[in-house]
Amino acid sequence: MEIIKNGKDLGTAIKRAVNQALKWQDKVQELFVSSAWHYSEHGDSTYLSMLVKGITKCDGVNKQKLIGFVSEVCQVNWDKENLRFKKAKKSEFEFDMVTLHARKWYDFEVESSLSIWQLKKLIEKTTADIEKHSDEARDQVMEAYDAIGELNQTIEKIAKMEEWSEAA
Repeated sequence: MEIIKNGKDLGTAIKRAVNQALKWQDKVQELFVSSAWHYSEHGDSTYLSMLVKGITKCDGVNKQKLIGFVSEVCQVNWDKENLRFKKAKKSEFEFDMVTLHARKWYDFEVESSLSIWQLKKLIEKTTADIEKHSDEARDQVMEAYDAIGELNQTIEKIAKMEEWSEAA
């Protein structure tokens, strides 16, 4: 390692390093879009997994951000144990070059809330669990009854707002 003692040279080196880092982020984005295209065409998440598994070995890369971004955009599930993506049973992912190019992985905000497709998946799974395990599920539903009622009221409000805005 060399210490750059001249201020002007140091400033130039910093600008060069930052520029390379920005290009690197965009290269990862380009590889993501290509991997997403491959996934949409072949149903094969190998390249999405390879990209994430490889890139997240780099120190300084926010692993949760990249995994969360790919999971949300491509509607795939990350298998922490095997370090790979698995296709969701009910996925509505469609490749859209414009959208995928515009939505950058490095701008992704890691949230604790569920995306729409994840929420739908959770509701469907819960419904199936209730049907399979009626005795246990009945107790759980009774405990969550108030929350379920609030959810239904919110859904009804949203539906009414959409009906009203469509009529306008």
